[in-house]
Amino acid sequence: MRNLIRLVLLLGVDFEWLSTGCGEMRHPPHPVAESGGAGWVLPEDERDLLACYASLKALQRETLLAFLRTLTT
Repeated sequence: MRNLIRLVLLLGVDFEWLSTGCGEMRHPPHPVAESGGAGWVLPEDERDLLACYASLKALQRETLLAFLRTLTT
């Protein structure tokens, strides 16, 4: 699962498409993503953030999300 998540982040493809072959290969454009014409790719800092998040356990994810929500409200 972690390797699939890493590939999704690295390649900028949809998780469902990569894991099952169903659905769309690429996500719609991300408002912050830089468009290079070759498809949707997250900026490096967002990829790093998602990779770190993916490596956390469920309780750690909940705690982090709760903290982040306090920063954005």
